[in-house]
Amino acid sequence: MSKRALLSVIIIAALALLPVACKKGESGGLALGSISDIRELVVKDAVGYVIMNFKSMGDKGLFDELLKDQKSLTEFNDFKKKTGLDPRKDLETGIIVLTDMPSGPNANNEKLYLIVSGKFDQKKMVAAMKAEEKDSFKMENVSGYTLYHSSTLDNETQLQKEVFLSFKNNDLILFATNKESMLTACQIADGKKDSIAKGSNLYDMFENVNQSHMFWGLFSIPESSKKEIESGPGMMFPAFKDITSIYFGGSYDGKTLALDANLFTAKAESIKELATTLNSFKDMAKSFATQGGEQSAETAKAMEMIDKINISQEKDSVKITIILTEEQLKSFKSEGMGMGAK
Repeated sequence: MSKRALLSVIIIAALALLPVACKKGESGGLALGSISDIRELVVKDAVGYVIMNFKSMGDKGLFDELLKDQKSLTEFNDFKKKTGLDPRKDLETGIIVLTDMPSGPNANNEKLYLIVSGKFDQKKMVAAMKAEEKDSFKMENVSGYTLYHSSTLDNETQLQKEVFLSFKNNDLILFATNKESMLTACQIADGKKDSIAKGSNLYDMFENVNQSHMFWGLFSIPESSKKEIESGPGMMFPAFKDITSIYFGGSYDGKTLALDANLFTAKAESIKELATTLNSFKDMAKSFATQGGEQSAETAKAMEMIDKINISQEKDSVKITIILTEEQLKSFKSEGMGMGAK
């Protein structure tokens, strides 16, 4: 992932959805005080969620590392001046919750909301939103909540894309991609909707996955996606049909990039078959990289990356890991690979 792409994930995903706010008269609701409590903010029928440890990112200097080029730093300082928000110091934890994963013609209309804990200046942020959005900035009251939102034209799909935002106190902020998800976020934060704590494998699996990463996610495979898998890769590789949920996580401290994932299956006998299939993909990738017999510098780097991928069998899943050192990351960057240019 390039540094600019990672910056987008960390800052833009969490902060650039600034055209909306939802605010209720009485303060309260659930905070993200601890990682275990965060499950109370995941609506019961959610497809999955991604947790981001912003405080760890700030403490380890990742934000500073991402802002070394002058253009990004200038834009960042302008944003901080307008909103009063410094992500390096003011953000703690964030969670993105995917409530629906449409398929077919509606595949780009995912329903999700994002909740972030930290310190926020509501008045300054709303003023910045109004100034930035101008004509597209709107406000409405729905079910007792004041919603601020705006819409922009997606050049790729030619559809209007809405974004929403919600404040609760000065330490919790909520975002969403549509009005329905915005209301869900407001209600779950108010404790007015059932969370996965009422019964979900996403709740039960929480304790059994690696929570130490800067960001990590856990997803169940929805029925619509299972059908697509069965009619697609599952026809050639039957073990793919037995995947029930997916975990992934990653951390970068300026020196080492660590990524891992687990593919959980419904049948124990599928674990070996799935691991064998993935290892065969790895062998095919190595074979493709060396096709023609030429060993260029770029080919050598690709081979080194592939060799770093480890695929192993666990009790209830197949685990995929990759750890790259600072020297390897610099080497990949010099060849236009890896973390990308600053």
